[in-house]
Amino acid sequence: FNPGDTRRPIGLNILEYSPERPEEKTFIINTLIEIIDKLYNLQLTGGPMFEQYLRNALLLIMDDPSWGYTLLEVSKVFVDESFREELLSKCKNYPVVEFWTKQAPIVGGELSLENMITWITSKLNPFITNDFVRPIIAQSKSSIDFNYIMNERKILIVNLSKGLIGETSAYLMGMLLISKILLTAFARITIPEEERKDFYLYVDEFQNFAFKGVASILAEARKYRLSMVLAHQYIKQLPEEISSAIVGNVGTIISFRVGAQDAEFLERLFLPVFNKFDLVNIPNYNAYIKLLIYGYVSDAFNLKTFPPETPNKELALKVSELSMLKYGRDKSEIEKEIAEKYANLI
Repeated sequence: FNPGDTRRPIGLNILEYSPERPEEKTFIINTLIEIIDKLYNLQLTGGPMFEQYLRNALLLIMDDPSWGYTLLEVSKVFVDESFREELLSKCKNYPVVEFWTKQAPIVGGELSLENMITWITSKLNPFITNDFVRPIIAQSKSSIDFNYIMNERKILIVNLSKGLIGETSAYLMGMLLISKILLTAFARITIPEEERKDFYLYVDEFQNFAFKGVASILAEARKYRLSMVLAHQYIKQLPEEISSAIVGNVGTIISFRVGAQDAEFLERLFLPVFNKFDLVNIPNYNAYIKLLIYGYVSDAFNLKTFPPETPNKELALKVSELSMLKYGRDKSEIEKEIAEKYANLI
């Protein structure tokens, strides 16, 4: 999955959820609001009313998963009254109907429905105006089946190079993908624990994609047979809540050479075998490790790694091309669908 290759975008409708698990809506909406908060700090630029309007708009277009609406339709809820009325006539979530028919119309001043339109659309712009992200999230049906990948032991490789798609796009796509993987792991509650297959999630530059949903699953990841490998440069990159959850829940800790500040923190994890002076002087391709073995933590020991081998770029290119052809759609076809969605607003 390479958002930087726009020839045949692979679909990822972040509002899609399983009809058998309607409670997934809450997780998706909370994650989306958290991502927007991470980008804009909603305490300063939105507040509770922004969240209330956005949450009810999302609940409205997600009321029936068969509708297949995407983030592109969120703004239509605010600017297209006939579209909103049509959805309300079919909506079975009565608190949402009450909000749009009884509460929103009587709010005046800066928090009125008319004034909130620009607040909402401005926060969604990174999703719907980005040339890399829009063709991906505008597709009603996702090409990526996370249940199939996780439960059938398939491999999903994601290339989120900032140089290709930009920093904001990389953050957005990374957090959305991780949230979908975590949601799929939570859905394993319906599978007997002994039948859950191990799934490994490797996240490089983890500080870019750290959000509260990750902290919430760390304590239960083993139960869902989700193994998480989280790599980053130094501890202060992470919010304190998440770094505390990691240190408190991970079983195996591997440390390559670190700076003096991190060595102070990590020393207590590797004593009495290694101290902070050892941690700042580890040779290249060596690391110190404390390994979790059948629920018990081993003494720390030295681990020698090897430089990466020269990759087979020709094979990698062929795999990438095959994935694009099999799971992607022609960009002009997607753009035509987007134009039709907006036709009645022009």
